Amino acid sequence: MSLGMEYTNLALRIVGAPRAVNVNGKHIDPAVMLSPALGEPLSVWMAQSISNKLHGTSIPGLQLVGDPKAVSGCRVVTSPVDVEASALGLGEASKLLLLSEAVDQILSPAKRIRGYDYGDLIMSFNALIDKKYLPGQEVLTSDMDLNNLVYEQLQKPLIKSQVPTPRFRS
Repeated sequence: MSLGMEYTNLALRIVGAPRAVNVNGKHIDPAVMLSPALGEPLSVWMAQSISNKLHGTSIPGLQLVGDPKAVSGCRVVTSPVDVEASALGLGEASKLLLLSEAVDQILSPAKRIRGYDYGDLIMSFNALIDKKYLPGQEVLTSDMDLNNLVYEQLQKPLIKSQVPTPRFRS
């Protein structure tokens, strides 16, 4: 089991994951969807993005790199923790909290939109990484194509599904 998957399993328990999610019309366990072969790259990439927004640095110790031999087109590798990141207080608990937030954002459509299917998002995300990144090259959180894909397929449906609150007369 990869290091990222250990964090993912803990994050699923923290955020209260649904029993099943749709991937290409099949109901599967969220832990399977976020496995290294399917959605782990998406969850780690989103956690790295959140870390960059909050702290100005990626999560120390985790790195997402291109790997055409992997089913997902990339893999999570461990990297040495630098002194500067440890000075920011980005320890194990912070890694878990950042990944939990990313997993919660990923699972939000399954909780709020009936029948939401993750198949296209996961396959498009992994195919884009496979196409753009060379073996061993770090997947950047600033990649606009990845950001646009996540927005269009994950966040935009959530925005559209929000029902306006009723206005009551006073």
